[in-house]
Amino acid sequence: FKDSPAKLRQSQYGQAGVWLEEGKVQDAKQLFVMLGEYQDCAEMIKECDYRQALAWMEEGKLQEAEDAFVALGAYQDSANQITECKYRRATVLMEQADWQEALAILEELGAYKESAGMITECKYQNALKLMEEGNHADALTIFEGRKAWFLGICSATNLCDHTVTANFYRNFFSADGDCDFFILCPTVNKHL
Repeated sequence: FKDSPAKLRQSQYGQAGVWLEEGKVQDAKQLFVMLGEYQDCAEMIKECDYRQALAWMEEGKLQEAEDAFVALGAYQDSANQITECKYRRATVLMEQADWQEALAILEELGAYKESAGMITECKYQNALKLMEEGNHADALTIFEGRKAWFLGICSATNLCDHTVTANFYRNFFSADGDCDFFILCPTVNKHL
């Protein structure tokens, strides 16, 4: 019976491993924590946390997952998973039309996956919103250097104040004389 404690720990360690493979991550983690410094329990606790974070990510609990990956530091590919969590959060925010918050996250991500195109979409949608609110000055700041967007907005929206819009376009396009938008929006054109 002298080896009973050792056999018990060995059995508990084996059970924790089984639970981990069965997806009972929290049960496994509790057992690994209880075992303390036995074998590689410290590493197995990290593995439990990693798998829990992956599960949260798949369940759409993206902030919880991201926080867990951050806590794991350099464990496995946690850094890549943090980036993926942010990307998915930005996608959700775009679906909710929260363009500003999505843009802030995407700009952190740089060239990750489709971030560049998503950044463009966020800026475009935010500028459309500003135009609808009559905030032409802030829309101009966003649109600067993106005259093709103006063409699409001018032809696709029903702008309520065509005189203000005409002045807005005149100021923007006067620098290089690019007036293609006149053809697309005769209502604005007649106010110029």
